[in-house]
Amino acid sequence: MQTKKSIHLDLRHLEPPEPLRVALEAASRLERGQTLTALTRFRPVHLFEQLQAMELEWEDEEAAEGHWVTTCWHQPLD
Repeated sequence: MQTKKSIHLDLRHLEPPEPLRVALEAASRLERGQTLTALTRFRPVHLFEQLQAMELEWEDEEAAEGHWVTTCWHQPLD
């Protein structure tokens, strides 16, 4: 079984609302078995409602360097 490539986005250089737009665009193309990890300068709270509407799960944490790391993936099939 081949693992699908994960997507890593460093969005720390972008000004709002670009990080949200780019992350949502990438999340919309996410396939089962892939994860999307986004680095942002702030906690992307506006992203979470959109991810939920897309039936994606996520976790986020503040990194030691002061930025946020958010990872999302498809909910498992029952």
